[in-house]
Amino acid sequence: MQPSWWTVTFDLPDDRDRRQLTTLLRRHGVRVLYSVFTIHIGDAHLDRLLATTADRFTGGGHLLALPSCPDCETAGYGVPLEVLPEQGWTGW
Repeated sequence: MQPSWWTVTFDLPDDRDRRQLTTLLRRHGVRVLYSVFTIHIGDAHLDRLLATTADRFTGGGHLLALPSCPDCETAGYGVPLEVLPEQGWTGW
């Protein structure tokens, strides 16, 4: 499957974990805001990235990966929060 664009945002309580995750996400895309990145990655690779992240950062926090609109490259634009896919969230 072709890589697709994702918007990834996170909230981690530990400074070291934030730095490590930032370094990891910069390998795949660009920083949009302090804890928001746009990355270009295949679905299988994203699944591995999220699983690895959940295993590595066990001190609490949240990570949200949203697929970006293929036409406008804007994630979740005009979509009510309750219809976002459950698989877009990972928490630990």
